[in-house]
Amino acid sequence: MNWYIAKLEIKGMLKTPLVSDTLWGHIAWSIALEEGEEALQKFIDEYEEQPPILCSHAFPEGFLPMPRLTEALPEHDDIQFKKLAKISYIPAELFSEPLSWNTIIQSIKRHKAFSVTMSTHLRVRNAINRVTSTVQEGALWAERGYIWKKKELEGDDDNGESVERFDLYCLSSWDAEKVFITLSKALLLGYGGKTSIGYGNVRLVSVIPYVPLASGNRMMALGCVAAKPSQLPRLLSNFTVRHGKLGPIMAYSLKNPYKKPIAMFDTGSTCDPLSKPYAGTVVRNVHTDQRIVSMGAAPLLLFNEKTGG
Repeated sequence: MNWYIAKLEIKGMLKTPLVSDTLWGHIAWSIALEEGEEALQKFIDEYEEQPPILCSHAFPEGFLPMPRLTEALPEHDDIQFKKLAKISYIPAELFSEPLSWNTIIQSIKRHKAFSVTMSTHLRVRNAINRVTSTVQEGALWAERGYIWKKKELEGDDDNGESVERFDLYCLSSWDAEKVFITLSKALLLGYGGKTSIGYGNVRLVSVIPYVPLASGNRMMALGCVAAKPSQLPRLLSNFTVRHGKLGPIMAYSLKNPYKKPIAMFDTGSTCDPLSKPYAGTVVRNVHTDQRIVSMGAAPLLLFNEKTGG
């Protein structure tokens, strides 16, 4: 399978975070709308043998998630501990060398420490009278959306530089051109909720090859993984529960627009190396309509953890 990084650009706010299972849902819907339900079922069935494409969460450009290391967090420096607890992402370049808490702390000392976080922002809206094409008096309301900000760890939480460029790691049996076309179609009408009123303006800029490490002693999940703990040796996990919602067409046609909650391991979870660069599976029986599935597989990135460092 081939590794790629899809470069994304976000303009404005999102109603839905850029996460692996939702991104895959957009791919599935684009296939269903363009090629039909039979083609979609064939695409889903391919995951039983080898996944055609797996996507990570989208990470701020040049960054990867903070991994769960087997080494305990340093206890001798409370200030560093507090900083480490705030950081969700670290520079991707750190994964090219053996990684330890010491190398992460040294990186913080060399550069001004900051974190990249998802922030909730309010957007004031006004109801429109569709008959007169004018705003309705007294009909203001506030709506929440998400943006990403780079914030200094010791600075004001209300300030920060907006992040608009993201890296999406893709593992696929396709070539770069097909990955680009597939993702472009998936994002053509916007991403996530409320795209009709301006949310979810996500643009695919490019798809470039990526060469991960050829060997390592740990693997890190880059997206949501639905697997038994016994399938992931020496697992250190970040736990999440996904509450999926159906796409707009089926959400309107079925009585229940929500999928069953699914417990998954999230980005940053680590385990000892597996024989393949991904973990998890397609999750079935998530709705009374048996055609509906969720994606519970994601790429695993190989890296070296330096123990005792």
